[in-house]
Amino acid sequence: MSDSKRIQILNAFRTKLQNIKVEDGYNFTPDKVYRDFIPYEVVSLSYDPVICLLPGESLYHPLTSEEYTSGSSSNDIDGWFISVIGYVQAHNEEDDLINEMEKLIQDILTAMLTDHRIGLSTFVANVHLRSIMPHFPSDQDTKGIVQCIFTCKYDFNKSSP
Repeated sequence: MSDSKRIQILNAFRTKLQNIKVEDGYNFTPDKVYRDFIPYEVVSLSYDPVICLLPGESLYHPLTSEEYTSGSSSNDIDGWFISVIGYVQAHNEEDDLINEMEKLIQDILTAMLTDHRIGLSTFVANVHLRSIMPHFPSDQDTKGIVQCIFTCKYDFNKSSP
């Protein structure tokens, strides 16, 4: 049995994020891209950025008795919510943590939004950026967390979800 469309979408997101490399013009080369939640304590051992990919809520709307679309209707730009969480560190006192966080946000957005169908044009209608949120674990820490939430609009039928 082939991978479900949801797994194909998560794999496409991961591939996009794994292509973030300094040698390709990005600010960073992430240490690793995980497809699950990594506790902050584990990530704090790495000096390079780490990215986690977390699937979220998805509502579905029937198109026919056999077909569905993600989101509230076929015309809206909502869909399956997928969070991209990045951890980044200021390496010394001269590095500004906020600047490092903004550079990682830039890398994530550049990677994810260059192809709004993430290479899956046969069933993905689009990927949209929904929100960006920075997190600061503590005032004394040199590592920050950025969360970029995307929605992925895709169609499927009962025989190939």
